[in-house]
Amino acid sequence: MQGATLGEALIGIEGALGELRTALTEFPEVKTTVFTDSDAWTELLTYKLVPHLGGGGCLVVAVTGGTNTGKSTVFNMLLGHNTSPVRTTAAATCRSCLVANQRRYEEALAGKLVPEFTPVALERAESIVLRESSPDTLYVALQDDLPDDLVLLDTPDIDSIDKDNWTVAQHIRTAGDVLVAVLTGEKYKDERVVAFFREAHASGRVVLPLMNKANPANDFEIARAQLREFQKDVGLTDTVSFVVAHDFNLVEDFTSQPIQQLDDTGTLHSYIESLDVPAIKERVFHDTVSHFNTAAQRFLNNVETQSQQYQDVLATFEALTRTFAMQYDPAPGADIGGLFHTFVQSKRGPLDKAMGTASRTVVKGVSFLGKSVGNLIFKQSTLETPEEEPSDALLHAAHAKQLERYTLELSTALYEKALPLEPPFNDLVTARLNQLDPPQTVATVTDATLQAKNISDEFRAHADRMLESWWQDNTGKRRIIEGLDKILLLMPAAIAAPLSFYTAGVGTPEAIMVAGPIVEQFIARVVEYQFGDQMFNFLAPWRKEQQACFHSALMNHVTGPAMTELKQLVATLDGDAMTQLRRCMDQCQTAS
Repeated sequence: MQGATLGEALIGIEGALGELRTALTEFPEVKTTVFTDSDAWTELLTYKLVPHLGGGGCLVVAVTGGTNTGKSTVFNMLLGHNTSPVRTTAAATCRSCLVANQRRYEEALAGKLVPEFTPVALERAESIVLRESSPDTLYVALQDDLPDDLVLLDTPDIDSIDKDNWTVAQHIRTAGDVLVAVLTGEKYKDERVVAFFREAHASGRVVLPLMNKANPANDFEIARAQLREFQKDVGLTDTVSFVVAHDFNLVEDFTSQPIQQLDDTGTLHSYIESLDVPAIKERVFHDTVSHFNTAAQRFLNNVETQSQQYQDVLATFEALTRTFAMQYDPAPGADIGGLFHTFVQSKRGPLDKAMGTASRTVVKGVSFLGKSVGNLIFKQSTLETPEEEPSDALLHAAHAKQLERYTLELSTALYEKALPLEPPFNDLVTARLNQLDPPQTVATVTDATLQAKNISDEFRAHADRMLESWWQDNTGKRRIIEGLDKILLLMPAAIAAPLSFYTAGVGTPEAIMVAGPIVEQFIARVVEYQFGDQMFNFLAPWRKEQQACFHSALMNHVTGPAMTELKQLVATLDGDAMTQLRRCMDQCQTAS
């Protein structure tokens, strides 16, 4: 819609609002909140601005003026049909009457043309001169020969002493695009009449002065002077004027007589037909569009504020989830420690590698003695003496216990955060949390976390880089490890001979089998010890990876389900409808 006109921008706004209403149907409470107090300006958009400025507008030409100026006579002459009753008594027309072709007739009855009034189909002409209906009643009559871009409006007196007519006069000034100011020698200076048309002109309406019952003597000399004075008082410049002679022969077919332009051969009807409808409409609706822009911008700001509130709730829940995920403190198992030994092995020379291979051949195929023996020898061989070296099963159980605790605590924390929130925030979240099955959720989160690849390719690459850097920068510690490695890589084979001699072979296979794992563990512990304070930096990426796995599992199976509706709502309030609304609002501001 680049370079869109005001009408196109308004149509785009109306469409975007419709899409937003539809999108919020599944969130009735939010829909009600979003569109609270929006009826006035949205109806203004739908029933006034879009119909008039969206490419299908028409001029509302109101024949209006003071008491007993002959407005209904002029109205019938302009219409070419005797529709509005004419009376010789003053203030005959009591209710407004609009005449239009079939299309505009239906629109008027639907309240789309002049929503200031209450439309009623005209069934009896006498209804216009009676006070049987409310003052804001608009009688609508059908006349097929009128064009689409023109409807005519006959009105009560604008200077009536009846207070009800003061409101009607305001409606007339608001509804009319072109006001035919019907004047007489007695009314052209009337203060209330002049004030009415001055305000109408200031609001962008086209005011066409018409002197009725004018004296044609000396080329309407008196009428000309009176019209000039009226134009000056109202603030009209370069405005054409019209006259209806006082001695006009009002025969039965007077409605076929044209209303003449004062200084031209043209007629009032032809002049109206020559007017630029879109230009007049935009000028007439300038104040209305400004009011609409203000109200629509306020609506847009309120929606964006609500959307931000929803996003803040999402951000709070996501931050809370991350907090619990970061409390998870995984302990590295044998696979992490094995990275050290693998690295040291990679530094052995060809002879050492051959000796290590021979030693491993000796113990190949020997059965494992048992956990209790291994733990006993491990306590005597390691640099540290923990109560028990955790096996993979024990580590898994410890990790699972942590994961269960933090998963349940997160669920509780989310619920506690949601309860104090204003509706519909709390309902959208707590309803989902209530649907979670705690045992099943814990099991799902635990499986998703612990089944993840324990050592990623990224961490393995990090470990290699860090160990290599440390190996090159710490010559003394490196030599200790190299010396220990040369001694211990022979242990499986070396231990077999003494044990065989003293036990006559009894227990030898078992001892050899135990020695193999202990060598691996012992080397890992030596390297860990020599690695010293670098251990934290070494393990930090691995811990972050494990915490990230836990965080992902929590988001997928706890926080994510709890935020499902909120996410959908945020997507709706920041979706295509709102994007179009913002764009069209900017275009409307520019075009107006």
